[in-house]
Amino acid sequence: MRNLIVMEDSSSDVTPLWAHGRNLSGQRHTLEEHLRGSALLAEQFATSIDADELAE
Repeated sequence: MRNLIVMEDSSSDVTPLWAHGRNLSGQRHTLEEHLRGSALLAEQFATSIDADELAE
């Protein structure tokens, strides 16, 4: 991924935003984790079909 802006927040008072409910293993992902994972998968798929510029 290029041109990724990372914002750090050292405050422990922040309530996380959840991407979805718990999965069958009882895990849930924050919205940030979910979006980063989705972006990585999109980039990997796009690269496999020579369309990586579209996934940026």
